[in-house]
Amino acid sequence: MANLFTKASEILFESYLYPSLIKEGFLDETQAVILTANKTRTPVTLNTRLSHDDKVYWSLFISEKRDKLHQELITTRDELEQQTKNLTKLSSVDDLTSLLNRREATRRIHDLMGEASYLHPLTILLIDIDHFKKVNDTYGHQTGDLILKQVAQRLEANFPENHVICRWGGEEFLIALANTDMQTVIMFDKTFHQDLHRVTLNDYHLKVSIGVAEYTGQHLEITLERLIHQADIALYEAKNSGRNKTCFFRQLGIDENHAF
Repeated sequence: MANLFTKASEILFESYLYPSLIKEGFLDETQAVILTANKTRTPVTLNTRLSHDDKVYWSLFISEKRDKLHQELITTRDELEQQTKNLTKLSSVDDLTSLLNRREATRRIHDLMGEASYLHPLTILLIDIDHFKKVNDTYGHQTGDLILKQVAQRLEANFPENHVICRWGGEEFLIALANTDMQTVIMFDKTFHQDLHRVTLNDYHLKVSIGVAEYTGQHLEITLERLIHQADIALYEAKNSGRNKTCFFRQLGIDENHAF
C-alpha cells in the first residue's frame, strides 16, 4: 500500500476510509492518488468493500479526466462568482462617479435608521453644487462631468469609509453618517467646504450648499423619505440665503409635524 499510494492518500485511508469500511462495510467514489512505477502521481477513484472474512476488495479507476473536469468546474464556479460580484457592484454604483447609486444608498440607509438612537444618531447631508447649470452652459457637459467626479473624490476623502456616500441624482450628493454627533458633522462639513474651495476652473471656484437633518430613532413615524425631505428643506434655505453654506433643519424652527 505504501508503495502504491501517496502519503496523503494513506492518511486519508487511516482517518476516513478504514473507519467507514468498518462501520458501513463499503465506500464508493473515494478520491486518492497512486504512484506509478516511475513515481508519476495519477488520480484515481476507489470503490472498496469489506468482506465477511475481513478482506478488503478494491477497484481502482484512473480518473485523470475526471480530476481535470473537477478542476475545470471549480475554475468555472470561481469565474461565475466573480462575475456575480462584478454585476452586483455595477448595479450598486453610479457609472460616472463610482459612488453608490440612489437605489443602493436607500437600501443601506434604511438599515442605518433601524440602528439609530438618541446616543447614536443618524445624520443626513444633502449636497448640491452651486451654479452647476452655469458650469455646463459655459464650459460644456464634459467639464461638468469632471466637476462631479472631483466632488465625489473629495467626499470620499473627507468622510469616513464606513458611512453611506452616494450620488443622489444630477448634481446632488447624499451622505448618511451613522453614530455621529453634531459637532463631528460640523467638523467634517467645515473641512469639506475648505477642500472644495481649492478646486478652480478659470474664474469658477467650486462651491456647494448643504442641508442637514438628524434622526435619533425617537420618532418612528419619520420615514427615510421624510428625513431626506427635512434635509432638502435645509438645503433650500442654504441656497436661498446666499449659497456656499450649510443649514441644519433643527435650527430652522420648523415644526416636526409640518416638515413633510
